[in-house]
Amino acid sequence: RSPARSTRAAAALDNSSSPSTSLSSRLSTRSITWREDAWSRAEAERTRHEWELVLTERERMEIRDAAAYLVDESTNVRREEITRKSFSFSGNFSGKLEKVRSDLLKGRGFALIRGVPLEFLSTEEERAAAAICLGSYFGKLLPQNGKGHVLGHVKDIGLDANNPNHRIYATSAAQPFHTDSADIVGLLCINKAMEGGLSSFCSSTRIFRQILKERPDLAGVLTRPFHVDRKGKFIHSLSIYLSLSFCLKLFPSFAGEIPKGKLPYYELAIFHLTLEGRVVCILDRSFISAAQRWPQVPRLTRLQTEALDLVEAKAASDELRFDMMLEPGDLQLVHNHVILHARSAFKDYVGGDKGKQRHLLRLWMCPQDGIAIPATFAERYGSNEVGNRGGMPCERLVAPLDAC
Repeated sequence: RSPARSTRAAAALDNSSSPSTSLSSRLSTRSITWREDAWSRAEAERTRHEWELVLTERERMEIRDAAAYLVDESTNVRREEITRKSFSFSGNFSGKLEKVRSDLLKGRGFALIRGVPLEFLSTEEERAAAAICLGSYFGKLLPQNGKGHVLGHVKDIGLDANNPNHRIYATSAAQPFHTDSADIVGLLCINKAMEGGLSSFCSSTRIFRQILKERPDLAGVLTRPFHVDRKGKFIHSLSIYLSLSFCLKLFPSFAGEIPKGKLPYYELAIFHLTLEGRVVCILDRSFISAAQRWPQVPRLTRLQTEALDLVEAKAASDELRFDMMLEPGDLQLVHNHVILHARSAFKDYVGGDKGKQRHLLRLWMCPQDGIAIPATFAERYGSNEVGNRGGMPCERLVAPLDAC
């Protein structure tokens, strides 16, 4: 399907009653290229055969063999150092994975790989190696926190979802629609919950397309900066008693995931237009809400709150929301720049049996052939350079076998 340009939608932003900024001005004078990533739920359901890859038995054994090879002590490869050069898949299987990556970046922005052979991956080391093997086809692995974890563990470790310093993925609470700090995020399901834990996602591009048409005033709001928290808990505690700048200068080691020389919050719009005319999105409302704890940050305006509410309502709508209950052995992949993803609250099996606890292995990946993104993304990604952006600041990379 050839991309269709909509100058009328772009021009609609001219009607915004909100003050204009350079970004919203560019949106009002340039065409937006609506691509395959502006899909609806019905379109996703109709094209399942295009975005779902069911592994053959031979491909499953290739994953098993690669994992066994990499965990063998004689191989002498650390998990966090695994790349595509560390192992080999057949040309046919490699070609399929490369096509999935191309579809992620240039197509609808999501994919599902089914049948990762967990039954043949009997140890945590083998499961971790298998996840990283597959992830290496989609880009360089990135650290997901200040500890340098390139292998994340999405599970309930008892944290308080209402604490602004805690990450919701480490709780059993519902996680609203959001994007992560990487081009591509992958989730490999190890165990399902006893109840709940439904994965949902939608096209952020389609959301913006509808808002441009229906509420151009709020489209303008969404293309101007919001204050976003970096969740530096120690700095916040100290700043209650001391000035923020003094705390950052005197206690730099307490900054956690705050990049050196940066404030514990930053400003960034939700929707952006790339030089190629693609609409890209970056959003985590919990981080926007967390930024309100800083007295230096302006309070959210009525229009900002209304705009965020509208994005969430669109994302959760039956028209746009696509639901997917991940089964053990499913690897879900999404392109963060064009997809918002979420999960419902869940309950684990009573008794705390570790083997039955909901558990997903998470990967953040930076492909060498990623799309161009605006320079302003550097506030969250550290850089906007293709192939060298995303992740969290850290001192070294590690791939832990469990949440820690």
